[in-house]
Amino acid sequence: MKIPASDFPASTNQPVRYYPVALNGRTVGYLWASITDDAAYWQDRGDAGAVAKNVGVPWVLRLREAARQGLTPLEALREWRGAPEDPRAGAIPADAEEQQASSLQALKELTNPYPNTTDQPVRYYPVTLHGRTIGYLWASALDDAASFVAHADAGAATVWSRRLHEAAIKGLTPRQALCAWKGAPEDPNGGAIPDDAEEQSALSLQALTALVEQGGPVPLDRTRRGASTNARPRGNEGTVNR
Repeated sequence: MKIPASDFPASTNQPVRYYPVALNGRTVGYLWASITDDAAYWQDRGDAGAVAKNVGVPWVLRLREAARQGLTPLEALREWRGAPEDPRAGAIPADAEEQQASSLQALKELTNPYPNTTDQPVRYYPVTLHGRTIGYLWASALDDAASFVAHADAGAATVWSRRLHEAAIKGLTPRQALCAWKGAPEDPNGGAIPDDAEEQSALSLQALTALVEQGGPVPLDRTRRGASTNARPRGNEGTVNR
């Protein structure tokens, strides 16, 4: 589906402010507004595919209406933060932080900070909420992929997607991002990686996904540690106690 034009210009070479937009717990794109001129528009998240374009349509229509009401781009950007989730447009989470990119191009480069799939072995931590495992934060052992795999009834994906996005902005590698929140206070929606959690290893992302979908042990990555990696943390390998 083609995203329509807005009454605000859709491009700028100035710094932009932006919010993540989530649908069913998954960040699918970003609503942005220029800081110094009249531009504002929608930016797809690269790994959301056609879903992002479908979600972008109502947001551009909202921007169009905001412009006709006399709102500035930044006022329009902030208009819908915390509003109830729309079944088509999703929502800007109430706890989302307004962020800034040095340019629209910089934002585009950050919309898919880490690939969310890999055919390589993965390292991961369990994420818990109120003492219950709700998913796993993972990073590839050999390439630049990283993401969060959630249980179906857990709404934590938006929190971890945002955290990985922030990690990319700070220049962290996926493996550094994986370890960055261990022991941090529990988020009311996203949970936490317990301070005593051990970094685990799986043969593949598919094996880790099977743990989430079916339960049970994850096949271990028994390849020799240190192969093709320089300073890979030496976490204990095994299964997660659930």
